[in-house]
Amino acid sequence: MLGTRSSASLFVTLLLAATGGGCGDDDTGAEPDASTGGMASTTTGGGGTGSDGGASATAAARHERYCEVLIGYPDGMGVVRMEVWNTWTLNDCPTAAWEAIDPMAVADENMALLAVLNGPRYWTLDFFDEGAPEQPEFKTIGGIDFFGVADLLVPLDSVADVSAPYEESSVERTTTYRFLAGTMVHELVDPDGGVWVMQSYEGSNGPQTDAQLAETVAGLTPPAGWQARSRTLDADYQVRATGVARVLRDDADNTFQFAE
Repeated sequence: MLGTRSSASLFVTLLLAATGGGCGDDDTGAEPDASTGGMASTTTGGGGTGSDGGASATAAARHERYCEVLIGYPDGMGVVRMEVWNTWTLNDCPTAAWEAIDPMAVADENMALLAVLNGPRYWTLDFFDEGAPEQPEFKTIGGIDFFGVADLLVPLDSVADVSAPYEESSVERTTTYRFLAGTMVHELVDPDGGVWVMQSYEGSNGPQTDAQLAETVAGLTPPAGWQARSRTLDADYQVRATGVARVLRDDADNTFQFAE
């Protein structure tokens, strides 16, 4: 049995970016490029629940705290199926209870290969425009309630594969993020002019204001040819992934999705 809290690996980069959305139903927004490697597959779940609890398209997300527990089981030769369990809208992931969770004990209790604790983190988007799973599942771990977001199929060797900041990966999922007019978005611009929009930020220092996040973004050290910026929106802005999302993290462990 293996247990860990999230660290800078390709595996964890995929996990940081893989959750937080179900099937959006609006046709605007960014169309992803499915040509990149490092694929994680979302096979079940959707990222929200309806009135029974869990994430929903109507729940405001910006600066809301969440934690995740990912429980991995062997799923064929060289593949791990990761169940993703999320706290968002059920509770605020109480610190004392979260820090007391032993990931190795979680793996053992669930007869799993490994467990990963991811969080706390905070959303930077305002809403998910998404569908909800018809039958949400719930689990209590360490006295904290979670709901099932997705299952990810992850190559076993990616667990130990170190991924540098600003290194692109791909995740199979369908999501639509909505950022409201008058709010701030934080972006990376790659050497080809492609824009990457921050979807969540590392939460060990607690919630940040957009002004504080803008200072963080200004202090990033992206590779040559990259730019980091924060801007206030004049109109609502949607970032969509239909089938595949291109994702990366910065050197402060914030996660971004590619947009056009």
